[in-house]
Amino acid sequence: MVCGLSFLVAFWLHIALCYGETEFQRWDRWWSYEGLTGPPAWGNFNQKWKLCTHGGRQSPIDILPTDLLYDSNLKHIFLSKHKVAGVIRNTGHDLTIYLNSSDSTHDVKLTDGPLSYQYKVAKIVIHFGSTDKQGSEHRINGKSFSAEAQIVAFNSQLYNNISIAEESNYGLAVISLLVSVNGSVSSPIGQLFSASASHVQYRGQEKALAKFSVHDLLPLTQNYITYEGSLTKPGCYETVSWIIMNKPVYMTPEQFGLLRQTVSTDETAPVKTALENNYRPVQNLNRRALRTNINFPEQKSAACDIKREKAYTVNQYLSKLK
Repeated sequence: MVCGLSFLVAFWLHIALCYGETEFQRWDRWWSYEGLTGPPAWGNFNQKWKLCTHGGRQSPIDILPTDLLYDSNLKHIFLSKHKVAGVIRNTGHDLTIYLNSSDSTHDVKLTDGPLSYQYKVAKIVIHFGSTDKQGSEHRINGKSFSAEAQIVAFNSQLYNNISIAEESNYGLAVISLLVSVNGSVSSPIGQLFSASASHVQYRGQEKALAKFSVHDLLPLTQNYITYEGSLTKPGCYETVSWIIMNKPVYMTPEQFGLLRQTVSTDETAPVKTALENNYRPVQNLNRRALRTNINFPEQKSAACDIKREKAYTVNQYLSKLK
């Protein structure tokens, strides 16, 4: 282990010498999802990222039906329905849609559900795999989905912007949309990302988007699972209220093909690295509460006088992968 760490230190010293101290301190440029700079190493290079290694409320997680608790106090989530403009950008780590923040009168608001504050949607991030059997960050009963789109909102009642919020208590709320492959059906989320993928093939490229409704990206359900977790990228701050919708959205094989043509490197880079497989491995639950607003009938047992008042069964769409 010591030899491994020594090698990593030498690797980063090499970068510092080649690119200079200023560039070396631009941590965001160097982390990745595999190899020397992948998730196991995130917490080793920057003190602000120590939670990536030592945190106790990390994300993503594997959601097991046996761990879920029905909570009758959970409300339906509210998400503004009006349309908003944005820009899609290849960050080198993912494809991200940034909403236009210049017009505060058209903020996309997220409230209710498990949330105690009002949140403002700032961006939508998609993670996807090289095959249809992987790509999502969260899993359901050990199974991955082909992709996961995350609608990221920050607490606009307590904080002025997402940069401050993501490092602060009750800072973020993220709606997770699990994406499955369907040969003929495409949800709005698939159309939104795939239509622009060819314009953002390389790191740093971006394209303006016509106005769209974030609300229309949601599946037709108000059922969800929620827990308290973290960012799934460095610095893994434990400031996120996760809301995982209990029904998937869909993309066609052709749309996934367009996503998989994007790369994480600049257009001028001699070696092109695919952007796919940009997901963090699942983390330990560590006794956190996994709550749901799905109220299934009481399960009775003749062998026991103590009745379990609520039970949970995974939505059939989430429990079966194609």
